[in-house]
Amino acid sequence: MASQGSRRRSEYGDGDGIDWLSNLPEELLLLILGCLTRFWNLRAAARTSVLSRRWRHLWKGLPGLAFNDVDPESVDAVLAQQVIRPVLSELCIIFEKAAVPSPRVSSILRAAEQLAPESFAICVDVNTEKNHCIELPCFGRTVSLYLDMVGVRLRVRPPPSGQFTMLERLSLNADYMNPATLLPMCPFVRDLSIGQCRGLDVLTVHSASLEVLSVSTTNSDICRIDINAPVLKDVKVNVYTSVEEEFTVLFSAPMVNKLDWVCHGGFSIGFGIWRLERISERKLHGSYVVSLCIESYIEN
Repeated sequence: MASQGSRRRSEYGDGDGIDWLSNLPEELLLLILGCLTRFWNLRAAARTSVLSRRWRHLWKGLPGLAFNDVDPESVDAVLAQQVIRPVLSELCIIFEKAAVPSPRVSSILRAAEQLAPESFAICVDVNTEKNHCIELPCFGRTVSLYLDMVGVRLRVRPPPSGQFTMLERLSLNADYMNPATLLPMCPFVRDLSIGQCRGLDVLTVHSASLEVLSVSTTNSDICRIDINAPVLKDVKVNVYTSVEEEFTVLFSAPMVNKLDWVCHGGFSIGFGIWRLERISERKLHGSYVVSLCIESYIEN
């Protein structure tokens, strides 16, 4: 009669006791680890350290790191340990469950800058007991930057000097963050996306390199939009503003071939009973057609 131990071995394989997996080249182990951890989630990567000593610090060589609702203090500490790493292709930090104190956010941003990731994204609700300004470090080697930082009293400001010399894609969803002060530091940015921009009354986008612009905000005090971009081709603007008085638009972009523009709120554009609601452009039978949506308003 086969013993219980032999039956268990037959069910789960004829293992010879040798850790063949850990003997694979490190490059292959990193590929396996990247697949196992699904988008390089740090918690999943760290769990592989129980397999053997070979796996204990292997996660530090992953090409990208993702922190999803990890304790902010732990995130800060782990990033500080990564400074000696040669290349980091992607760094993603998300805090969804709780607000993070502003000093800790500043520390995490400084640590992230030291790692010089090709792509950096941070999503955080910043906890500030009083007006606080977070200074954005100068990510000189970052190609794609996504900033989603909101807070009741938060101010985000660009670095005092330097340039984002490799930045091509920039996404801003930050309170009181003025693109006009940041864009001069981004000489090669091609794609700009602007989300909520509370506290900003004038939206200024001046760029000699910008090709794609997307603005979508539903809670703003914007009363003036100023766009000057000589090579801009694709524009999508959707702005809801609480301004009830004059609303001004300055638009200079001679190369635009795709336009979708919606501005609505407390103001009105038109005359008499007619109001301009929407301007859009689309390609129809090989030609570009501009369409206007005009509605009538009659007060009872």
